[in-house]
Amino acid sequence: MKQPDSNNFDMYDVIHELRSPLQTAGGFVDAILDKTISPENYEKYLTIVSSEIKRMSSLINSMLTLCKLENPEEIKMCDLSLSDIIHESAKSLCARKDEKNISVDFEDTDIIIHANPDLIYQMFYNLIENAVKYTDTNGTISIKASVTADGAKKIVIKNSGKGISAEDLPKIFNRFYRADGTDSIPGNGLGLTIVRMIAGFHNGDVTAGSDGATYTEFTVTLE
Repeated sequence: MKQPDSNNFDMYDVIHELRSPLQTAGGFVDAILDKTISPENYEKYLTIVSSEIKRMSSLINSMLTLCKLENPEEIKMCDLSLSDIIHESAKSLCARKDEKNISVDFEDTDIIIHANPDLIYQMFYNLIENAVKYTDTNGTISIKASVTADGAKKIVIKNSGKGISAEDLPKIFNRFYRADGTDSIPGNGLGLTIVRMIAGFHNGDVTAGSDGATYTEFTVTLE
């Protein structure tokens, strides 16, 4: 394993990202309490508050993962079934997948990896969540695992959809970067940063490819 590059992570960035949803949620709660918002609109604005709280929770969980990566001596490694980890990660996203009627193609494999189960789960969860997020309704996700000639484990996660532009592609692993350029798609902008750090921690790498029109794919390589 190697010490991950934290991508010059700055706590001021985190504070800024937390402040925005906190101010939004607090503003709507205060408006409800002082009767600025009428009772018939409570559900609408409480839904927004709930969404902002989830954004903060996601960011805090990401920060905990980053803290763990910065203390490698505390991270335990063991042999894991790649199929089991991928199935477990995908299972957590079944509801979102089913809402968009997305089909997932993944063949079980007997590949074993030596890794930390929590971190590897988080890596694949982030990648599959990203695929579900950007796949169109009735779209497809394929996950293929193989062993290369030199013994490395290679996992390719590919989803249909509009893809990522050539301009955005080199930037998507940067912290707090959102390729859509807006907050219209939920996320804290740290998911892919964490994916790359986890892959690097396990002496591996992750790359992205897209034609900018019909698909996006992420390739993880692990020793």
